[in-house]
Amino acid sequence: VEHFQIDPDRIQAIYHGISPGLEPPKDPQADRIRIGERYGVKENFVLYLGTLQPNKNIEGLCAAFQIMKQQGYSGKLILAGAQGWLFEEMWQRICKRQHDKDVVLTGFVDSEDIPRLYGVCDAFALVSFLEGFGIPVIEAMACGAPVVAADACSLTEVTSDAGLLVDPHDHQQIADSLFRLCSDSELRDKMVARGLAHAAKFTWRNTAQQHLDAYQTAMEQR
Repeated sequence: VEHFQIDPDRIQAIYHGISPGLEPPKDPQADRIRIGERYGVKENFVLYLGTLQPNKNIEGLCAAFQIMKQQGYSGKLILAGAQGWLFEEMWQRICKRQHDKDVVLTGFVDSEDIPRLYGVCDAFALVSFLEGFGIPVIEAMACGAPVVAADACSLTEVTSDAGLLVDPHDHQQIADSLFRLCSDSELRDKMVARGLAHAAKFTWRNTAQQHLDAYQTAMEQR
């Protein structure tokens, strides 16, 4: 609208869908055993899943996690995903600040383990400075994980009121929100229920139908 001076009535936003098989765990205990065997994490954990690179605010998340530890959280932070651009420099800064304590790097995660990680984590965090869409937020919700997301870029819209939104620059706020989800069972249950209902809207069938509708409208107007 701003750059091309297009009438807003001629613009339709269509959301992505999520892959089949992303659903709450049928056997959480078996999934926990698998995670422990595969990634060496037998404790509870907070999860990040995605490429490890600066725009994902990995440094801020690790700093917030150390505050969580001071608040009494006894689990781990799992950073699941492949190393991206400028990872080495980023990780060196994290280690220099000693923000790598109880942080687990899994490397690339097999697709079959993705719903397991989402399904048994205490909370999922995506506090990026910049995202194109933020599909891990919806995937996590579909698997029954409560979500903390950045109140920034596309994440504000994608998360809606189904997760806790935080300032990605505010480490204390990130830590407080994650700790609340991990320690307040009533809040956790409420956010899980909202997340499941929200994620159910993001199907590829809906995406395809909305594309079809948009083309039909364009043809009629033409």
